[in-house]
This record gives sequence, structure tokens and C-alpha cells, in this order.
Amino acid sequence: MKLQEFNSGLNLRKSAHLIDVREARVLENVDVTTGSLVPIKKLGTTGIAVAANMEYYVSQAEWVSSAINRDYIEYQDILYWTEDGTYPKKYNGTTTHRLGIVGPTTIPVVTDIANHPSAITGITLTVGTTGGNLPDSAVTWSWDAGDGDAAGPPYSYRFVTVTPDGRISAAFDKTVVAGIASDTNKVTFTGVTGGPPTALDGSTLIYRLYQGTYRLVGTYVSGFEDTVFNILANDKYVENTIVAVNGTYNYLVTFYNSADGTESQPSNFSADEKVTNGHVTLGSLPVSTDPQVDQIKLYRIGGNLTAFTLVATLANGTTTYLDTLSDTDIPGTLLDSVDNKEAPTGLKYLTETYAIVMGAIDDKLYYTRTGKPNAWPGTNFIDFEAPITGIGVVANGIVVFSKFRAWVVTGTSETTFIKYPLAGDQGCIEHKTIKQLGGAILWLSTDGICTTVGNAVEVISKDALGKQYLSPVNSVVHDQEYYTQLTDGTILVLDARIGQVYKKYSMGTVRLIKALDVLYGYSGVMLYEAFAASNNESLTWHSATFLDGKYTEIKHYKDVYVRSEGSLTIKTYIEDGAETLVATTVLTTTGTHDIKLPQESQMGYSLRFEVTGTGTIKEIEYQALGRQNGR
Repeated sequence: MKLQEFNSGLNLRKSAHLIDVREARVLENVDVTTGSLVPIKKLGTTGIAVAANMEYYVSQAEWVSSAINRDYIEYQDILYWTEDGTYPKKYNGTTTHRLGIVGPTTIPVVTDIANHPSAITGITLTVGTTGGNLPDSAVTWSWDAGDGDAAGPPYSYRFVTVTPDGRISAAFDKTVVAGIASDTNKVTFTGVTGGPPTALDGSTLIYRLYQGTYRLVGTYVSGFEDTVFNILANDKYVENTIVAVNGTYNYLVTFYNSADGTESQPSNFSADEKVTNGHVTLGSLPVSTDPQVDQIKLYRIGGNLTAFTLVATLANGTTTYLDTLSDTDIPGTLLDSVDNKEAPTGLKYLTETYAIVMGAIDDKLYYTRTGKPNAWPGTNFIDFEAPITGIGVVANGIVVFSKFRAWVVTGTSETTFIKYPLAGDQGCIEHKTIKQLGGAILWLSTDGICTTVGNAVEVISKDALGKQYLSPVNSVVHDQEYYTQLTDGTILVLDARIGQVYKKYSMGTVRLIKALDVLYGYSGVMLYEAFAASNNESLTWHSATFLDGKYTEIKHYKDVYVRSEGSLTIKTYIEDGAETLVATTVLTTTGTHDIKLPQESQMGYSLRFEVTGTGTIKEIEYQALGRQNGR
């Protein structure tokens, strides 16, 4: 028998005498890529100190870690995580905040409504022939004459009603058609009807059209006179300052993070408030204690507005606001955060697909609005029949696991999700073992390593390993190998580069992580780069049980030849009724070594080898001679 290939991996399901001669019963720290029995390299130092739950934040080139259990995802250059015992968080490289914003719990209060006085409805204009310098209105007036007393056209006046604090409420126009017939004329104003009833309610300003622009003449009192023609230096009338808050309104507010655009769900809205050409004073505006909130947004509905529409964006901490804007003057942005609840406390298994972030609490799968990782509507969840233990993503949807079952959720948006059970009766025992490899996902169930592309589930490790109930910490896929760190300190590896080859590593790690296409092992304090040292780990290999014919035939084993290099210990076992260790050989040099078996122990029904050490074996050869039936 000549053994030259040692690369077919572990086989624990079959009896040792039935497995392929290239397979092994124990295969630890063996690099199977060359075919020879070669040890892997030790961990290489990196100097990177992290806590137990770590992630490499790619967009910020930064290691992030915590002693508390976390699930991480990086999405649109932001790092998100869930954390045992608290609410999910987001991190941008500088600040850490809650995922989403808790909405206001208090309602804005209308503390005052000032209904602006209406415009005047009538006024008497009396022309006097003396006492002023208003030109004759009966002839055409030339603006280029340079003569302030030159003749002019009829005089047009605008009577503007203003509030006590100076805001324009309404306007009324009237023209003197005739009657000014000399250059010493004046116009006297009396007999106003309508307008502010008292000075406490407002006043009426008189503007005259002068060189194409209405300019201020003065404030109306009965008997006021317009006597000065040239008013070019007087204030202009500004059309867009008219205030027209007019209707029955309700108000609400949201909290806002201007750095990333996160907006909370709104407060409840205020009671109906009727306003007639006026303005509204609001008080008790809520203040957020969340440090990510730097603004509040005020919305209103009513009047000509059929949906809640943005009125103003205010600094967080502002508690009062005077609303003077008409329906056509407000910014006009519609409220779009009605369902923007914060991510729920206790969320686990953070995952992203189709621009939707999701996680689980107990038997519910929660998910965000599309493209809005900070918005978790209270109605966006799917119920499952058992507590959720993991979430994975495949091409046709999302695979959701309980401990003993799996479902696929198809659809590409929050409105198209549909749940179906997956065939196979396999659940997931640890979310952190769910990893993508090619178009499939791999994970650990109570039976071993499973896979699916979104249809039936297959336990792919069962053929080689049998049923395996493992205790995993986490898993990593690196260079087409699926590594699972176990709580006993060993690593179970599925090597998909050369079929499905299973092996174990023991490198002193308690957790694994991949970052920037590098596999790292975590010791409990530091990260180490896998296989990066110059020296070797110690391998362990237990061969198949070699029959060399029938199990019922006894054989004569004489010499064993080994081609090796480096330091190795080879144990040879022969079964003669009971398996017996017949030779232990220590090899330290490179070459072909002749292992002579004791003469009294050369007869038996089978033979096998155990190898340990840091060296390499290229070939093992032995002969089984003198067979005979029975004993």
C-alpha cells in the first residue's frame, strides 16, 4: 500500500475501515491544498487590540468592537449594529447615535391667534386748492421735466391695513379721477369705513403711486392731508409682505437630524384653530434630548392645505414660533415621516437586502422603509411560528430561521414580501454562522452544516461527518472556505475549493473575522493574521483503517517506509483481535525512513497510522504479506 495523497478530508460517518484511503478520522492543522501531509502556518502578529465583538468599518478604515454581543452591517458608508440589552445604533466614524429618532410625545400648543383687521371698505378723498404742491391732474405730467410742481395724471392711492406689530394684513385701492386743478392742491382723507376698529387692533397706511411705485404718504387719521408731491425718498410698498393665514388649522412637529436626514415620526396634531387673515403663536414646542437631533420641523394642515405641509424648520430647543405665512408662502414640503419609528429595542440579527434593513425580536421579523434605515414603521413586521434564530439573504429573497425550521420571504420591497416554508426541516442554531458562498448561504443547524439557494435545505456535512450538533461562536467565508469557530477552541473548516473537504484547525482562537480579504483569529485580546507566521502549527492525522483485502484475513506487516521532512511522531497500530500500538517513531530529519515493526507484533487484520508534529509527509508505504483465512 502506498499513500501519497492526504487531501480528501475528514470522514466521521463511516467506520474507519470503510472510508477512502485518502480520508482521515482526525485531520487537524493540515493544509490539504498540496495533497501531501503538510501543517498549516501559525498565526501572525498584527498589533491590533480589539474587544470580543469586532467589525472592520471599511469606509472609515477602522476597527470597531465591544465586549457586548453585537451584529453588524455596513450600509451606505454607515456602520449599524444591534447590541444585547439596548437599542440598535449607527456610527459614521465620528459619532454614535440611536438608529432612528424617538418622535415627540407632546403636542404643540397654540397660545395666541391674532386675527388681522380687514382692509377699509371706503374712504372720502377731498381735494383742496391750497395748502399743498400736488400738480394739476388735468394735463399730462412729464417725469423728465425736473419740476416738482409740474402737472400730472390722476392720483392713485393704496390704503394698507397693518397689524399693531407692523405686518400687512390687507389693502384697498382708490383713485382721484378729477378735481385737482392747480399746482397748490392737496388731498384730505376722511370718512373711513371698515378697517381696524381701534389703534390697538392695527392701523391704515396711505401709499400713493409715484413714478410707477406705491410709496408711503402717512398713517390715516381723519383729516390727514397729502400735501407733498415728491415722495421718492419714502418707503416703498412691498407686495409680498401681505399676511394671509386664513382657515382652520392643525399643527404637529417632528424631530430632525440634518446631518443624515433622519426625521422622526410626528407628534399628535393640535386641536382645530380658526384663523381669519391673522397669525398664530405656538408654544410648548417639544425639545429632543437625543444628541443627533439638531432641528425640529413644524407642519400644518388646513385652509388650502389638504395634507400636513412644512411651515418652518427650527433649531432644536426652540419652544415658541409665530406663524405668519400664507398657504402659498410656506415651503410646501409634505410630511413623509408618519411611520418613521425608531428601531425597536432588543432587535437582533441585523441584515440588509434590496435597500431594506431588517432584524428580529422573538418571533417577529421587523424591517425598514426602502432606502430609509432609520425608519421602522410599527406595521412593518412579519410573524413567524417560532422564535427567530437567524436571517440570511439569497438571490430570490430572505431566509428566516427558527431553531428547527426555515422560511423564505420573497419580494423586493416592503409592500411585496410573502412568506413560504422551506423544505428540509433544518433550522439555525447561531445567526453568526450564516454566510454566503457563491449563490448559496451556509449555516449550522442541529444536524451540521446546511445550505440553500432559497429552495430546499440540504445538510451537506452529513455524508462526511454524520449528524453533528456543534457549539459555534461564529463563521467566516474566506477564499471559498467556510470556517466555523467552535466554543471548544477548534475551527471546523469546509474547503469548497476542491469539492467538499472537511478538516479542523486548532490555533488558539476564540473568534474569527475577515477584513480586507484577510482572515484573522482573535485570541481574546488581540487579532492575529491566519497562516501568516513563518513557523508551523503541529498537525494531527489519524488515517483510515487499512484492510489490504478482507477484514477476515490476517496479514503480515513487516516494514513501513516514510518519506518526510521536519519533526514528526508516527504511531503504528495493528489489530490482532484488539488494536495495539506496535511502534512509536520520532523523525527529525529529511529523507526516507524505514520503520521496523516488532517481530512479535507484525501479524494482524488491519493497520493504521497516527501522525503528529510540525513536519511534512510526502509518502507512506508498507506491505501486507502472507495472508491466510482466519487465524
